[in-house]
Amino acid sequence: MLAGILIAGKSSGDAGAAMMQGTMAIGRTAMLSFTRENETEADEKGIMFLKNSCFDPKGLLSGLIKIRASDYQGVENIPDYVKTHPGTGERIGHVETILSGYVPIENKAKCPEDFRFLMVKYRLLGLYAKIEPTFNLLTTQLSSNPSNNAAAAIHYGMGLIYARKLMPEKALYHMKEALAINIFDPMVLLEMGRIYLLKGEPQKALNVLKGIELEPVIGLMAKLYQANAHLELGNLPESKNLFNAIIDKEPSLYPEAYYRLANIMSLEKNPGDSHYYLGVYYSKINDNKKALVHLNKALDRLKNKTRIEKTKNLKKELSDQLKKR
Repeated sequence: MLAGILIAGKSSGDAGAAMMQGTMAIGRTAMLSFTRENETEADEKGIMFLKNSCFDPKGLLSGLIKIRASDYQGVENIPDYVKTHPGTGERIGHVETILSGYVPIENKAKCPEDFRFLMVKYRLLGLYAKIEPTFNLLTTQLSSNPSNNAAAAIHYGMGLIYARKLMPEKALYHMKEALAINIFDPMVLLEMGRIYLLKGEPQKALNVLKGIELEPVIGLMAKLYQANAHLELGNLPESKNLFNAIIDKEPSLYPEAYYRLANIMSLEKNPGDSHYYLGVYYSKINDNKKALVHLNKALDRLKNKTRIEKTKNLKKELSDQLKKR
């Protein structure tokens, strides 16, 4: 959600809105189990965290008011995760009470400079903001002799911008500058691995990615890049194991894993499984028609009874979805 808000402020509003909607949709199942007490506690802690981070906590209140306003416009076009998690008058009243004595901070220069926050901020800018204005902004910020923490984060953002400009050498230069300030930083190592892949150097990608696959937040993405590096090197068993590990952990987070497994199955002369994984891939990206084409081809070639049953079940599920449209 925060990523969507920051992106909307720096790029197109549509891009930010899309990210926020997707984030809410992914979390809708977990949100159903929240109780009124959970919501109250979340609001209270949310306000505390916003104050400590020097963000205006009144944004939480305005967000709840906007959700309540949506309730009055009819329910047909409101997503399920909003219907089941409304901004009720009672909740809004509670937040208003908490904020009744709030005084905005006058000098934001006194706010603590948190390195992790800066890294996320410049990651969002580097990956999603408009390239040229962001490039000019970061260039100016680097020339103003920022503190070590800020400099590392700005170099990181600059490296991401250069990667988008298809200038991998300069991208790597800035990543190494960031790493010189904050050695072994996993976010920097992750992007260095990705840039080496873009540069066509999979072995160097593996070298820098080694170890960060255990990171709790970005470890799965590191495994994805490692799997792609092994695939480029022709190490099919290693690549296949990593893609399967990603799918086992998060079946829907990285659809690319299914696509790459389809490639591996094709290289291993296994057309049935190749079409099966392509069918799953297209289902994950909501292209049900292409998914059904590949699932039908898979059924003509598969021999494993368990895989055949999975394919039939997925085919029926997608067919039912198409009939409802």
